[in-house]
Amino acid sequence: MSPHSETTHHSHPATPTVNSGSVTVCASVAALTLIVAVAGSWNVSLWTDEAATISAATRSLGELWAMVHNIDVVHGAYYLFMHFWTNAFGISPFALRLPSALAMAAAAAGVYRLALVIAGARAAAVSGVVFALLPRATWLGMEARPYAFTAAAAVWATVALLSALRRPSIGRWAIYVVLVTVGIGLNIYVALLLGGHAISVILDRRNGWPQRRMFVGAGFVAVVLASPLVLMASKQTGQLGDSEVTPSLVLRNAVVNQWFLGDTPTTTTGGSVNPLAAGDPLSWWLPAAIALAALCWLLVAAAGLRTVRSPGDLDAETRRGAVETLRWMLPWLALPTLVIGLYSILVKPMYSPRYLSFGTPAMAIIIGVGLLMVARRRVRTTAAVVIVALVIPIYLSQRQPYAKNSSDWVDAAGFVAANRGAADAVYFSPRYPVTGSIVGQTTRGIGTAYPQDFLGMHDVTLETSAVAAANLTGFSRLLADSVDQLVGVGTVWVIRRHDYSPASAQRDDDLLGEAGFHPSLQWSGPLSIVIQFVRQ
Repeated sequence: MSPHSETTHHSHPATPTVNSGSVTVCASVAALTLIVAVAGSWNVSLWTDEAATISAATRSLGELWAMVHNIDVVHGAYYLFMHFWTNAFGISPFALRLPSALAMAAAAAGVYRLALVIAGARAAAVSGVVFALLPRATWLGMEARPYAFTAAAAVWATVALLSALRRPSIGRWAIYVVLVTVGIGLNIYVALLLGGHAISVILDRRNGWPQRRMFVGAGFVAVVLASPLVLMASKQTGQLGDSEVTPSLVLRNAVVNQWFLGDTPTTTTGGSVNPLAAGDPLSWWLPAAIALAALCWLLVAAAGLRTVRSPGDLDAETRRGAVETLRWMLPWLALPTLVIGLYSILVKPMYSPRYLSFGTPAMAIIIGVGLLMVARRRVRTTAAVVIVALVIPIYLSQRQPYAKNSSDWVDAAGFVAANRGAADAVYFSPRYPVTGSIVGQTTRGIGTAYPQDFLGMHDVTLETSAVAAANLTGFSRLLADSVDQLVGVGTVWVIRRHDYSPASAQRDDDLLGEAGFHPSLQWSGPLSIVIQFVRQ
């Protein structure tokens, strides 16, 4: 049976016509998302993950090729793009983060188009605004990492899939294959989107066997095209998360952090940068995120119950939109979190909220549709106003200078630059306890993120540069093995984290003292300590 004959009895609703009005609203939603994402992005200090982007993107193509064969192949496509971008626009915080903001604008256009197809014009406009304001989305738009691009790839892949199912053609299926492959190339976890799509395709009985066979074939081609990346990544340990994962952590993140907070502006001790204070709106982000999550999940649950239990109260278009939203958004949201969460708990840690950011468009649409399904207009308006009010303190917390995991690098580097001499040296201390004679992780990322502030300074413990080591950080010697590098040096700057072992810090200070150095100036932030040691 041909696709056309099988769909005669199980036809999909016609795809909404693209007109000047819908184009205008779509462009407005994308512009709003771009403005919200870009605003204040230049004020926030760069941090460890963004230093990795700089380290990878600023090397030659040959050096980048060598690096991804050794580490971080899962982000290789993004690094390749950022190589050309940084060559053109530099590595300022604004320049680094602008591509993510543009990707979020593209994702917002996809949210509008997808919601228009499945739920109508009103739902599309509301979902687009929800997406622009959703805390995970506002965080993605100012993060120089590939996660914003995965959100754009995922939503447009879903648009392409619906188009291919409703008006089958080789070209439409090819577009779907390309978008899924690109998404997997940006983040391997996007492969789980195929699982979510499979559930949705099966649940929709209007899809005959021809469409289902085409979907299976398209998914297979996408997986085959992405398989070299997956195989390379499987040989690179530590690429997909290595932090301890517990059931309570996964549940808390899936309910709140994953969508309604972004990343927490924590200090090294896990406390808030701004302790909760009634008179300080910048400290309200945590209760606001919890309240926002509770309200949005309530809207989603109420919409689902109303759709299932009281379908007679809804007109045909509203009910169809609600059913389509649940059918397509819930598998997209739930399956990746469930699979990664269970695997992380039972087998190996692989979970991080940011890795599942490609589900953000689905969350925005399901909230938007849920909001419109509130029966009473006054309650609906009140809920919308409360959502905006709760978003504000979270948004402000994301635009604080130290918002990215308390990274205070911009001020720490500025302190060094304001007080250093041309011939000064710098010691980037280890990040973690050292068991051998070679150190991998140090505080050198601050020098990568703000190289102009350390230009010309002698790196006392550097053994192998990141480029020569074909990794993101390079290798260092112990300070005890680098004392000879201090000959002729009058001033050395020590940069360490607050959670650096006190015993190790004391040993370092004693070594410098034995070499004739004594502490002079000192600066301390929520993450870093900078100490100037002067030879006397």
